Amino acid sequence: YGNDYPGCAKPLPFWKNHFTLHGLWPQYSAGGYPQTCTTEAYDVNSAKNVGMETMIQYWPDVQYAYDDPEYDQFWEHEWSKHGTCSGLSQDDYFQTA
Repeated sequence: YGNDYPGCAKPLPFWKNHFTLHGLWPQYSAGGYPQTCTTEAYDVNSAKNVGMETMIQYWPDVQYAYDDPEYDQFWEHEWSKHGTCSGLSQDDYFQTA
């Protein structure tokens, strides 16, 4: 996406020299993965409980600026699609990753 996204145009210094997370999800041993296992809604407090600075540094959503109200959409997607199949609470899911 080049510089089309704020996080790509102005990445944090940490992102330039370290790997960051895209997500955490279970895998089947034969390949593939389960998805959207429950309808448990994303709780915005989960990222806050881990620490917003920690989440932004290690699990960034480069599509939005840090102060954009939509910044947590990526985390919501990851929880809904993958986290609900992890067997973990939302706090544990985000903290484990």
